[in-house]
Amino acid sequence: MPKTKGNFWSEFEVTTDSNGKEKYKCKICSGIWSKNASRLKEHIEQCKETGTSGTSKPQESLLTRAFCSTGISFNVIENEDFILFLKKACPSFKIPSRGSLSNALLNQEFKHLQSIFRSTLSESPTYCLISDGWSNVQRTSIVDYMISAPKPIFFKATAFKEERHTAENIAKGLEATMEEAGINKFSAIITDNAPNMKAAWKMLKQKYPKKIFLGCWVHGIHLWMKDILNIDWTKDILEKAKKLSNYFYNHQVALATL
Repeated sequence: MPKTKGNFWSEFEVTTDSNGKEKYKCKICSGIWSKNASRLKEHIEQCKETGTSGTSKPQESLLTRAFCSTGISFNVIENEDFILFLKKACPSFKIPSRGSLSNALLNQEFKHLQSIFRSTLSESPTYCLISDGWSNVQRTSIVDYMISAPKPIFFKATAFKEERHTAENIAKGLEATMEEAGINKFSAIITDNAPNMKAAWKMLKQKYPKKIFLGCWVHGIHLWMKDILNIDWTKDILEKAKKLSNYFYNHQVALATL
């Protein structure tokens, strides 16, 4: 006798991906999942956990995600015009406070996205690790790690506070990230083309000879173009192009003919 479906199945809508493979779309958060009863049940329990105290919780989750994905300041939730818009668009929605949005709701959304992230990684047969570094407004060196599985997913960012960006430290960071996400599934690692990055590849290649280490082609083209534009004859062409561009933008009749 076939097993009866659990009640949680009604919380999902059956759909298909671009390859025609059956997927399940959560009616609460719109997350897409493969057919796996235990994972679907775990997900819907977590999704509903954020909605145990009222009917506004799914909207709160979407609102929090919108604030985070667009980088909008949490102070906007206290803006009078924004409050009027929300009340007009959804009168029954209980607008959260800035404190709730930046604490409890943010933590709930983080846990929710973590569950989606873990499911995506578990279903992917292989990964690609992508890493880059920059300095923030406080001049703190930040290194981020993204995993392509195959869609890019932001995994984590770490601050190099006292440590220098040596090949050894970079190699340790890359290896620690791979171990955290499942090192055996990584087939390729992509970074920029800086000398310290290439030295880190060499260290890791000795330990993981089957993994592919690549420099970012876009970064390579950027460096290539910088070198080209430093040549005298290209500088002359660039200056002429700037003058031509400025002429059209300073003459409305000429600009209208473009």
